[in-house]
Amino acid sequence: MNAAEHRHATRRMGARLSGMGAFAVMGLVGLGPAHATPTVTDPTHGTTRPAADLALALGPSAVVTWNATHTAPARIDGLSVATEGGDVGARALGFVRSHATLFGLVGEPTVIEVRQATFVGQRRSFVRIAERFEGALIEGRSLVVNLDPALRVTSVTSDFGPLSIARPTRTMTPEAAQDLVRATFALASVSGADKVVITGGRIGRVAWRVRATFLPMTAWFDVWVDVETGAVLRQRPAAADQTMRELPVRGEDR
Repeated sequence: MNAAEHRHATRRMGARLSGMGAFAVMGLVGLGPAHATPTVTDPTHGTTRPAADLALALGPSAVVTWNATHTAPARIDGLSVATEGGDVGARALGFVRSHATLFGLVGEPTVIEVRQATFVGQRRSFVRIAERFEGALIEGRSLVVNLDPALRVTSVTSDFGPLSIARPTRTMTPEAAQDLVRATFALASVSGADKVVITGGRIGRVAWRVRATFLPMTAWFDVWVDVETGAVLRQRPAAADQTMRELPVRGEDR
């Protein structure tokens, strides 16, 4: 290929990369200056900025795969980012906090915490990070930071992103939530109620998660009750291999 053909092929490749905004994979961070620079959407300000900004923050070999709504990364590969701090969990938290805008956490009324730190032999470790809203665990969202033996971040997978959570104007008691589950479903017993946030897209609701038991099949379910309205938001078998998939409503034929 002569020099003119090479320049033409380069322009064609840059055009294809620039048109990838309609897909979940939006940008290869750190493309050389001979290529058209792809843009990414800043999840906080809604503006666009060149991939070079991310390359400066994450390193020229980083590859960012965006989530379905293009509001935050679903994963980042090709990293080699040094961390500072105490143990591996603190280092992972420090990395996420230093890139809070990228992960859609700026302006969020949430805090992040380490839920699990696991070492895999001498080769690597990973840290699972979760969010809380006013003490309530946000379910269905976590971020995993992978680190090498030198405690450098090598990759990230994430469910994080902008989230709107309405503060309840009133909150039913956990005992009232358990009573409501007993009155709604034909079951043997309920045990405990944990305050959590359940999410659907970019919207979160505060709920009581109540554990319910059904006999004679000995099936366990989690039932989520809205802390403000008392509505049953969802129910789910506690075990994935459980034969019984849905609690019977009290008074209905089974």
